[in-house]
Amino acid sequence: MYFNGIHTDSYSINQFLSLVGWTFQGGLGGTTGGRLYGFGADQVLQLEMVLPSGQHVKFGPTEWEVSEGYDVPKTTTVAGVCRTNPDEMDEDNWLWGDCSEDINFDDLWFAVRGGGGGTWGVILSMHLQLHEHLPLERLFMNLEECINEDELEPSQLQSLVNAYQEFEIKAMFDPESINVTEGESNACGWPTGDAFYSCYGEGSAKVFETAWKKYLESISQRLIDDGVPVDQVDASLNCTGSVIQSFDSYADLVLSMTPIPGKIPDSPQPMITSTTATSSNIIIPKKWVLENIETAVTYFPPAPSGYKAFAGRSTAATSDQANSLSLAHRDGAYMMFIDHNLVGDD
Repeated sequence: MYFNGIHTDSYSINQFLSLVGWTFQGGLGGTTGGRLYGFGADQVLQLEMVLPSGQHVKFGPTEWEVSEGYDVPKTTTVAGVCRTNPDEMDEDNWLWGDCSEDINFDDLWFAVRGGGGGTWGVILSMHLQLHEHLPLERLFMNLEECINEDELEPSQLQSLVNAYQEFEIKAMFDPESINVTEGESNACGWPTGDAFYSCYGEGSAKVFETAWKKYLESISQRLIDDGVPVDQVDASLNCTGSVIQSFDSYADLVLSMTPIPGKIPDSPQPMITSTTATSSNIIIPKKWVLENIETAVTYFPPAPSGYKAFAGRSTAATSDQANSLSLAHRDGAYMMFIDHNLVGDD
């Protein structure tokens, strides 16, 4: 179930996929500003949980210190309270005070944000950091509408596809090489599937539409040398197949896609078998991608498939340095889903 778009007069909250995913698993956000503000785990200010022991607790940071190189203070002390009248059913009458048993809230705070799901207890509520509300723009680049695939050999079509994938890599991980600022790049994210960009801020998606055309123009001779017909290169350069959709919030985007007005279907659908039972999620380091772009374009999502939501402000700079989300996640470029049936015994 999605919980999205909680608004005050001037602020909105990021969307998240269940409380467990938002904290225990780190909380990636390909379409919800994750590259701009950090992982979901970085937004948590306070948690309310029932521990395996049955204790009902609330806890969060109480002391911090400024840490050079980070956007947020370093958490140095975490404190919490326990409910002292556990038999009371009326929430308005709950009483909170010192815990009768010693609880290491520092370790618990570290574990629940990035340490995996289900082990540490049941999350009942949380306080999250709000960010300034920005409108959402979604950009689709429909290259297929501009070129005539029947006139292209497979190798020629692959050259165009590779150029497209190469542009996405540069736009995400090395934006200044295509005259896009780091801030403009971080404002945009990529989910799974075929959506190209979801960007926050008025005019943010147009930046990438313009950058793509300029980039393609800069490598047009290379494409021609690869055998792509000049008229097909020109067709790509003058492509009018891009579509920009504007929404007031991510919640409005999700609601616009649901077949039942006001209702949002589960994604994925409830199931007994894990979605990763037949596949593995592999995080590809950003450093490797930038050093091996020609190889990386072959594997860059959605070829074969993957999740493109990393390496923005969701790097170490947004960490309070008191969470268990690994640097491999924070510094990863993207995640690939590898089907076990495609991997040999060797």
